Amino acid sequence: MNISIKKTIIKVAFFVFISSAFSCVSSGKFMNNENFKDIMDKDWNLKEIQKGGDTITINRMNIPSDIYTVRFEYKRLVGVGAPNRYRALYYERENHGLSIGRIASTRIAALYEMKNFTEYEYFECLQKVTHWYILRNGSLELISNDKGAQVILIFF
Repeated sequence: MNISIKKTIIKVAFFVFISSAFSCVSSGKFMNNENFKDIMDKDWNLKEIQKGGDTITINRMNIPSDIYTVRFEYKRLVGVGAPNRYRALYYERENHGLSIGRIASTRIAALYEMKNFTEYEYFECLQKVTHWYILRNGSLELISNDKGAQVILIFF
């Protein structure tokens, strides 16, 4: 294939990627004036995981209500996996950027753990979070990058 054709294809792919990213933000999916303080000091419960085109919905009627939670305190993230309590430092970045440090957790054997999304996977996704958003319905969306694939954790 000719080099100029390859360059053109790369430019078009880049343009499509950028325009789709901006259309997502401007489509009204996210609130306009959210501030990181809006998500702080609130208990968030995981309700959905979007991973590789698949969606895992967590039915809180069928699992304990106190697992897969997150809470942002001042410079510290705390929560419960399944069933381990965890904590980590986080760093707020510009443009909804977010970095979460290494997670430290208790080491209790799980009595209940989802088969299609384990506590280990939950902790791994949290440590790879790159961005946060508040959705129009009031849910919190954490965007994670797992080996080049985007994983979206949605909390209510």
